[in-house]
Amino acid sequence: MIVSRRHEKRPRGPSELKSILERREAILNKWRDEVCSGGELPEVEIISLLEEQIPRYRLRADTLTEFQGYENADWFIPSPALKTEDVDLKLSPEQIRETLNYF
Repeated sequence: MIVSRRHEKRPRGPSELKSILERREAILNKWRDEVCSGGELPEVEIISLLEEQIPRYRLRADTLTEFQGYENADWFIPSPALKTEDVDLKLSPEQIRETLNYF
């Protein structure tokens, strides 16, 4: 599908170019006056403008644990996480189907 592009008329002569540049300058000045009014901005708005930054993250290799797990028991998660008696829940096929439908 070909989308036609609007062709704008090119200025003919220096007077027409000057007119276009003056209109552009007037639009920019009006925009600048509206956006940068010089009035007092609310403090919340100024702070929110300062704090909106994209965080930068660094990926670091974990050389302390060497993928063996932490020695402290608070950090250790046993594998498998479920105990063997918890694995067999004796669900009916209907319960299994409804559980999967939930997701």
